[in-house]
Amino acid sequence: TERGLRLTVFAADWSEKHSRTYDTWKHGDEAAAMANILQSLTFNETVVLTSFDAWERCFDHQAANALSRCGIDGRKMLKQCEEAKASWDSHSKRLGVEPGEDARPEGHGHAVAAIGIPGRKPWGKTILCRELGAHAPPAEIEVMLSEISAARIVVQSKETADDNQGRIVGVCKVVTPFRWSHDKDAGVGYNVLPGHSYSSPSKVVQENNKTQVVPPDDRSLSAVLA
Repeated sequence: TERGLRLTVFAADWSEKHSRTYDTWKHGDEAAAMANILQSLTFNETVVLTSFDAWERCFDHQAANALSRCGIDGRKMLKQCEEAKASWDSHSKRLGVEPGEDARPEGHGHAVAAIGIPGRKPWGKTILCRELGAHAPPAEIEVMLSEISAARIVVQSKETADDNQGRIVGVCKVVTPFRWSHDKDAGVGYNVLPGHSYSSPSKVVQENNKTQVVPPDDRSLSAVLA
């Protein structure tokens, strides 16, 4: 029932591990603190997020990304904050000072109810109400425990599969053009591009005490980064 976002974290056995309201309306560090908690969670936990009063003004990208990692639509929530942030800035300019604690400009107080399971491929559901005001309906979400248990198995299996697959390493072959650089009737042609080692397919023909450079027909060069 406080201003901000109420974050509750349950263990796999549904014992409560964390429960706190973060005032993301007034304090940017509150949004950061909530994000830090969310980023430390695993698929063994269940995240529940609710709101009662304004939370939008200091809700930021870090908080949105952390919620998304937990299966909650943080990007949609961030998008919904735009009107509240613009209204606050406009209200502040009109007053010439920072508005008081009880200031509630337009675009604040979107009701939120969400649940999710953290992971690299998380699961979750988010209800975000667009209607505002004293008579706006609350956000409600209903999920069966059996659905959550099944979702946790899927998230865990994807997490395990990703660990077993390891990291894919790409291989890149660099081919550089062959450039001839030599004095007329003297020396041997060579590649002047810096930072490369090469083997020249040129033929050097000695005839009548004169050196002549004979390039290959396809003028190719195998080169690798030095």
